Amino acid sequence: MNLVHKAKIYAEKHFEGITEKNPEKTPYINHLQRVAELVELSGGSDIEVAAAWLHDIVEDTPVTIAQVQKEFGQGVTLIVEGLTDKAEYSQLTVQEKKQRQAARLISETDSAKRVKLADQISAVEIDTRNSLLSIDHRLMYVQGAKKIADICLGISELLDNEFKKAHLEASKRLELESLANTVTEFIEFFNQDKDHGQLVYPEWTAKDILGHITFWHESFARNLRDVAEGRTAKPLRGSLTDVNVTSVESTRSVSIEDLCQRLRDAQQIIARYILDGNIEKIPYKVGSRDYAPLEHLEVVISHIQKHLQDVSKKYK
Repeated sequence: MNLVHKAKIYAEKHFEGITEKNPEKTPYINHLQRVAELVELSGGSDIEVAAAWLHDIVEDTPVTIAQVQKEFGQGVTLIVEGLTDKAEYSQLTVQEKKQRQAARLISETDSAKRVKLADQISAVEIDTRNSLLSIDHRLMYVQGAKKIADICLGISELLDNEFKKAHLEASKRLELESLANTVTEFIEFFNQDKDHGQLVYPEWTAKDILGHITFWHESFARNLRDVAEGRTAKPLRGSLTDVNVTSVESTRSVSIEDLCQRLRDAQQIIARYILDGNIEKIPYKVGSRDYAPLEHLEVVISHIQKHLQDVSKKYK
């Protein structure tokens, strides 16, 4: 039995019944298989592929480093040992844990870095979809994985590209989820039985702010859909001040109920198109630079959250 096959069988035996801590209870062996496949595709040696199958075995099963040494030899053991988290790491936040892993990885071999980068690709693909974890936790995980990937840069062009792709897709997906939650929270404020005609800013009421946000969200959705469907986008024209005045004046006669529905409709369009990997840039406004999808999501979330904080503060 060759080394890789032996490691695969060994992993399948010891990870039997172990699942990811996600709603789907995904078999953990799927992650190990993905890591091993990536290491092999990147040109990894049999020792590296075997270590990929076993890289979590000491952390997550009763198997010891001594047993790995006995069964698989020094080469595999050095990689597995170098990638096994210390016991105290379990008490750390995800951010602290990733910092410790990154610092430790600096002095590890290229073989360990190859396996670790493949591990981070798979983990980003799996863990960022785990709805049992908060968005903040998952975003911190992605940020921490990027620090680790930076240390492994140059070991394999294939793995570098795969991580870049997985990181971007996960980041956009999480920011879209964050935007959806922010829009829902914003709309919920206007579903409350309050006098939304109170001034929040010198010339804007709470309802004016709803119109302003809806106006800009519809512009975002319109430009995004045009780019996705191959049409020439027609972004807003005028100075930012003038456009903001228009955003309020053009929506003042619209009811709160209708504005909230228009905001939901715009969000649905954004959700439909924003993850399209072929979209590189989205127009913002004539005279302004275009934004990459991830950056655009971040800007919009920040914009809505700022106004939500201001109206919430006013109505305390």
